Amino acid sequence: FRKTGLPADLIASVHVGHDVVRRLIDTRAVDYISFTGSVEGGREVYQAASRQLLDMGLELGGKSAAIVFDDADLDAAVAGAMASKYRNTGQTCVCANRLLVQDGIYDRFVEGLAKRVQSLKVGPGSDESSSQGPLIDAAALAKVEAAEVKAPPGAGGAPPREPVPVAAPEKEEDEAPPETQRSAPSPA
Repeated sequence: FRKTGLPADLIASVHVGHDVVRRLIDTRAVDYISFTGSVEGGREVYQAASRQLLDMGLELGGKSAAIVFDDADLDAAVAGAMASKYRNTGQTCVCANRLLVQDGIYDRFVEGLAKRVQSLKVGPGSDESSSQGPLIDAAALAKVEAAEVKAPPGAGGAPPREPVPVAAPEKEEDEAPPETQRSAPSPA
């Protein structure tokens, strides 16, 4: 960014919770809001920013897919799917929610992916041997337990035998259909 000659403080990226975002917006120290996250969080940001007539971009409720074609490098495709799906225990908006795999590589991909998934160890974040920590709250756990599993036979998918501690339940996320992008009108 510095090489362009633009001021170093022209763009600021802040990764914080909703309460801090509201306070930043209310200070009128920002001119534009870009938010990536849940529909519920986006509504809060939208309401706060629209009171100030701020321009904003919202990426909400991502339902991204990872696509694997027949000519893909199998090892790289499996590694990419693992990184995409299991980053932060699959609890980020950029994690792949679907894997679309072409027929010619499908069986080999599923076999490789199943082997890697079965090697994951679910456990507390304080246990260095854990590769997957607990879900963020009890509501997230309930969603996972209620999900219809569409894994092919032999792909695994059994939950851990020992319960993994979760945080106290918070307000449930809105189940409204996801919106992919919405911008507020520019102030006149």
